[in-house]
Amino acid sequence: MKVLRAYETGQGQAEWITNGLRDRELQVDVYNWGQQSLQQFNPSDILHIHGSLAAYAALPELSTYLENSQVVPLIHYETKEIRTRDEAVRTNFYAHLDESYDEGAVDRLEQWSVLFPACIVENEEAFQYASKYHERVYIVPYAIDPEEFSGAPGTSKESSSDPVLIVHLGADVSSGGEFVEKAVSLLHQQGYSIRYENAQNLSRSDAARLMSEADIVIDQLLHGSYGMASVEAMALRKPVLSHLREDLIPAMDPELPVVSANPATLYRKLIPLIESQELRNKLGQAGKDYAAKNHYLDAVIPKILDVYRQELQLGQRQVRPIAADPIPAAADPGGRQKAPSPINVRPTSVPRIAAPVNAAPVHAIPLRQAAEAIPPSNPAPLIHVPEPPISNDPSGKQQQQETAVNQGNMNSNKNPGTSQDSARGLPKSARKVKRLSGTMKTRTIYPKQFKSVNRTGTKSASYVYFDLSGLPKSAMIKKAIMKLPVRLQRKERVSIQRIIGNWNANLAIPSVYSKRLFLLSGPKSHWKCTKWVRRWHRRPDKNFGIYTSKKLTRTPKLLIKYKSK
Repeated sequence: MKVLRAYETGQGQAEWITNGLRDRELQVDVYNWGQQSLQQFNPSDILHIHGSLAAYAALPELSTYLENSQVVPLIHYETKEIRTRDEAVRTNFYAHLDESYDEGAVDRLEQWSVLFPACIVENEEAFQYASKYHERVYIVPYAIDPEEFSGAPGTSKESSSDPVLIVHLGADVSSGGEFVEKAVSLLHQQGYSIRYENAQNLSRSDAARLMSEADIVIDQLLHGSYGMASVEAMALRKPVLSHLREDLIPAMDPELPVVSANPATLYRKLIPLIESQELRNKLGQAGKDYAAKNHYLDAVIPKILDVYRQELQLGQRQVRPIAADPIPAAADPGGRQKAPSPINVRPTSVPRIAAPVNAAPVHAIPLRQAAEAIPPSNPAPLIHVPEPPISNDPSGKQQQQETAVNQGNMNSNKNPGTSQDSARGLPKSARKVKRLSGTMKTRTIYPKQFKSVNRTGTKSASYVYFDLSGLPKSAMIKKAIMKLPVRLQRKERVSIQRIIGNWNANLAIPSVYSKRLFLLSGPKSHWKCTKWVRRWHRRPDKNFGIYTSKKLTRTPKLLIKYKSK
């Protein structure tokens, strides 16, 4: 079997899977977006691409390649790439607190599903999004290389009197960092001996070091499944908290040791872990065992190979058998050979939520549930969580249930005068969501032209042009943010300047004005460019794009909120 895998340089999970496939003696070629041409590779049996965002710029080349070859195509999604606001809010009470949804996800899903009948996703939440578009959806869990964590088993507390270190690994607003800080503040007020660190502004190596020192790790609080941060923390024997959607839990492995927490319950879920080092140790070891069983390469690669086999069979392709087949044939008592059991594949024709085959007996209580059942010794008011201003659940049942739970939490505060219906009492993010109802619209625009160059020495640069002609002429732009993915060292700055005149990405390097528009710094790499986008929208003849004094690592995008008459 010959496999051509395509992904962005530095995509850790994709590179780990490639190494794992090569260890199985498969012939694997790697195509990095923007650095090579698909035509230069020999014919393959499987084309497996990772990441719909990074691949979007190569859509024309991919279309041509698939039309002219017999390769079996597969696309591997990250959950955040295909999570849409409408779908998330419909099934998750806390999803409205996230402002980072990619409004282009639906358009990409529609386009990719035409080229790729089958896709791979990471969890049940992503399955719900992808199954609306793709014919076949395979669930393959996150993959990590255990060797990356073998040298960092984690540090233990020197004494029981040392503060408990709580680390939040959230990378953006979608992780619910605001509510983590509120919970930590309440814990400090109640006299708990804790120390809190946020890994958001740290490099990957520094974040990994901090996680290895943590006593408790918090992943994300707003969405329905645990992420790669949880997997890495479990591999380091750390107890993990993350939000798990209630309707998805029956389909999850009952042995999953991740403690489910949301913005309203994080405080009381932390208390038992802070008070009991024994509980932390038990959850940490359970997490280590779970990661080894489900997320190490030795566990994930056989599932990837099963996907390849099934897709090749559906495509009626005749290929050489896989060398060093990782799934040995099992014999029944009569001596006949049994076919290997399929992985978790859920075509759109079957119920989306079903109990796994290896579900625990009814009397078994997973360690995660046991930890959640321990009452705190010193209960305190829970954190106020604003309701979504507009319910996207047609039945209204989910909204009513969650509202009742949340109001019950608020009543326990015994703080009169706190109204969840009052916009004044809501945080800024929730008030924004309320104003977006009605005629407010959101648009995600990708570059019409994008060029990166290496300059003298170690310097590099990128040139980007966003075409705003797709916006209505009557549009009133309320907010514009340009996301410029660039890796910055501490105290490093990137200059943003205007490009002079029309330019072509395939020709010479364009000229730029010497005057700087903005100096980019910090980990988020976001430029609030509302003023300039308004100007370029009014005067398209003045819009030739921008220059960044350092090379962008991925395709940038422009997020615009506007009202249209």
